[in-house]
Amino acid sequence: MSINSEAAENVLQKDLENVIKKVAGGKTLTSAERARVEALAAGSQDSTTYAKNLVQLAEILGVTRRTLRRLRLTSRIPLLSGRF
Repeated sequence: MSINSEAAENVLQKDLENVIKKVAGGKTLTSAERARVEALAAGSQDSTTYAKNLVQLAEILGVTRRTLRRLRLTSRIPLLSGRF
């Protein structure tokens, strides 16, 4: 099953509306929901919680992939469940 970008945007918009209703109902947000709302409030369209790989993490942090690899080998950077 594939989805076009317009349909995906509609799904994400409805999801955001549900998050707003959840808060209006007095419920608390999960950390992922909170991160998404904070990213949208800051003007970002991307609310990535975890980088999928070192390349994406390097782009988010503004460093090279080589720098991350070096830090990973020389430092003891923990990985939570294999996620970055």
